[in-house]
Amino acid sequence: MRKEIDILLRAVKRNCAVVAKDSNLLWSLEELEAARDSGQYQSEDSLLSPDSHAEVSGVYPGCMHGGPVLSSLSYRAVGQTGHFIIFAPDPPQEMMDDQRERQRSENPQPSE
Repeated sequence: MRKEIDILLRAVKRNCAVVAKDSNLLWSLEELEAARDSGQYQSEDSLLSPDSHAEVSGVYPGCMHGGPVLSSLSYRAVGQTGHFIIFAPDPPQEMMDDQRERQRSENPQPSE
């Protein structure tokens, strides 16, 4: 098992968003590093699947517009620790369309 803070730092470094369950606030890399340096979230924890009944439903749960910095991205919950929910960005739609088109060209369907 790893320390909770290590799980959170790794998630943020992989472009995930980390939101505190108790405050619904998004934590930055700098805030997590400061928490590590002050000895917070040092207990062993594991990354669990997201809880469908969690009160935190998004990166900006209290904001109708999705927040100022990440508003162009769509996020989905991918995991949780004891104190935080981790959200990963969904790929942009045009990226998904390009990938589908590539798959179609590589695997053409037989004509009927």
